Amino acid sequence: MKKTIFALSMVSLLFAACKKNDKEAPDITPTIQNVAGSYKLAKITVKVGSNPEQDVTSSYQETCERDDINKFNTDLTYNYIDAGTVCSPDGSYDGT
Repeated sequence: MKKTIFALSMVSLLFAACKKNDKEAPDITPTIQNVAGSYKLAKITVKVGSNPEQDVTSSYQETCERDDINKFNTDLTYNYIDAGTVCSPDGSYDGT
């Protein structure tokens, strides 16, 4: 009787532990519509060889550039907007 109860509990545990994950990875194919928008650089990190990742944001940009915005438009143009603390001269520009 103990062996039967043990066997049934092991089988039920096996089915409960092996639950299939029904979630699939979302489709993240880049398109003009899902890339268009405004972006602000938050952090730049560098990893060289087996060394740990390092934050180089402060050494890469001037203080007035850290709050600027990159805007990508659906007509394949972009705007670099010198927002927040404005650099001298103003660093805003547009392009395609």
